[in-house]
Amino acid sequence: MHPKRSSKLDTKKVKKIMKWLFGQTATSQISDRFKEYHQSDYWNTSNFDHFLDIWMEMSPASKIHAQQVWLVSGKKGEDAIVGIIDEGLVWSEHPDLKNNVDSTNSGRGEHATNCAGIICGNGLIKGITPEARLRSRSGDISQAILGLSGEGVHVINISMASSIDEAKKPENKAAFTNAMERAKEKNVLVVVSHTNDTTNLVSLAALLENGSELRNNIIVVDDILTFLHLNIKDADIYADVSNGIYTTKIPDSNDKGSLVTNGFHGSTSVATAMVTGAAALLKSIDPDLSAIDLKTILIESGSGPNKNGLPILHALKAYIYWFKNFNDSTQNLTNNRGGSNRRLRLAGLLEKTFLR
Repeated sequence: MHPKRSSKLDTKKVKKIMKWLFGQTATSQISDRFKEYHQSDYWNTSNFDHFLDIWMEMSPASKIHAQQVWLVSGKKGEDAIVGIIDEGLVWSEHPDLKNNVDSTNSGRGEHATNCAGIICGNGLIKGITPEARLRSRSGDISQAILGLSGEGVHVINISMASSIDEAKKPENKAAFTNAMERAKEKNVLVVVSHTNDTTNLVSLAALLENGSELRNNIIVVDDILTFLHLNIKDADIYADVSNGIYTTKIPDSNDKGSLVTNGFHGSTSVATAMVTGAAALLKSIDPDLSAIDLKTILIESGSGPNKNGLPILHALKAYIYWFKNFNDSTQNLTNNRGGSNRRLRLAGLLEKTFLR
């Protein structure tokens, strides 16, 4: 039984959290949704303060310091297009996704919807690239890569693995190689998950021949729990989702109010979506970055390495690494009052403030 709810919403707390996550101006739409949640049977005074605390800590954007990147770059994923390939399609009617997702391929895929919120949620769930566009596909993975690569997508998220037996079949290897050749031709970075089951599954990268240059267009992601359990060494990067990430989900028939269409998740799939969002954010900041550039920045800038020797995803470090190594304007800082110089000094300030 829930404790008795307070009849008055703590607007000061609401505004504080909204300003921190959404900027200086808290929109009336989000404020109205808070009121709706607070008045529902699900949320009550006893857990409201706790919800605000965990929301700040566990939102996808805050987990990897993406908000600081928004501040210094002025970008939140504008002009970036992300593809999600999953067993089901993203539910485009979710209030935090409906303005980002291509509704022509909408479905009710729980797993895909979880990943979508992490990448580009734009509401109570604040994804890493809230202004990015997202296209959802299901079915044959190789065919989906071919299709999305031809539609102008910059980054493709595939939070799925392959069975060891299927990965050994020549026809599957040929189809995946053909799809990755298209991705390379179209300058698409394909972000894939490692596996939670090394006995029966392998990452999709295993479908490529050893030493294939197409591996440069794939980044393999894992999470801390899998690392600790399986001691995996052949991923490229690791994202810390050990305490869970707050993201979008599909409501059950008994759900009341919009808030319970969100929830906590932590897995290799979530980690993969985090890396996809970070890659799309970089692409929004610098459209000239190639897929290989994106992979290089994310890996070389990562925190760590962790105990298995892999870098840990960190969006702010990735931005600073890009600014120092890929941004042409850093070579021409002749005007102390110029925008580039201010951004560089701000990047340095952020580095000292958040990366100590």
